[in-house]
Amino acid sequence: MGEFVGRIRSLALALGGPGLFLVAFLDSTFLPLPGITDVLLVVMVTRRESAMPLYVVLTVAGLVAVPGDARDRTQRRRRARQKAFRGRESRACDGVAAAATA
Repeated sequence: MGEFVGRIRSLALALGGPGLFLVAFLDSTFLPLPGITDVLLVVMVTRRESAMPLYVVLTVAGLVAVPGDARDRTQRRRRARQKAFRGRESRACDGVAAAATA
């Protein structure tokens, strides 16, 4: 997965603003890319500060270009993963607390 993400990052940097739109679009649909959109935005703005408004607009456009039902499904999946992670984390903490009190 790391190599794939690296290729997407390289492609986005080579394309500039349209690449940022593409990464934001993919991140908000079926391919979660946590943090990559943010990092790319920062890198691209530091390289060319005068294009910041364009990069921000393209990023937001990529995030909201997803049809509503696809965005809702993606958000439901993310919430389910977060809930499952919190459940595992909670059970692990309960086990540590039980062992400490025993």
